[in-house]
Amino acid sequence: MRVYASYVPYSPERPDTARLLLIQLTFQSGAVGHIECNMEAGYGYEVDVKLTGETGSAETNSLQSAVVRHADQRSQWIEQDWLQRFDTAYIHEARAWVNALLAGAPAGPSAWDGYVSMLVADACIESAKRGQPVAVAMPVMAEMYRRG
Repeated sequence: MRVYASYVPYSPERPDTARLLLIQLTFQSGAVGHIECNMEAGYGYEVDVKLTGETGSAETNSLQSAVVRHADQRSQWIEQDWLQRFDTAYIHEARAWVNALLAGAPAGPSAWDGYVSMLVADACIESAKRGQPVAVAMPVMAEMYRRG
């Protein structure tokens, strides 16, 4: 895997911060990905995800509010922060984790998943600092992390 990250700092006085972040990913299989994160869009909180494959695509609907058409305008309410959208999802996630503990069966991301995501994040930081793509060294998964 290889990543290329570029960013716009919040201000010249804070060069280690990111107001706008763009990440390009190239996977081992040759697939590519793109992540864009705007920390201060100025109009609210909005998340879009689009996945394009060889035979089709899938896209999330970022705005869950009603579309209002009035006086030659069309509008939608946009959340002010992430909690308004994801509070219910976090409750479901916590319940699933507790139920998995009670059942004695692991569920959700593993410690290995967290480790690998940190390797990718570290490579993104290095890429942003260097201004060039960085390879992500993916270690072989230790046996203790394999699920049956």
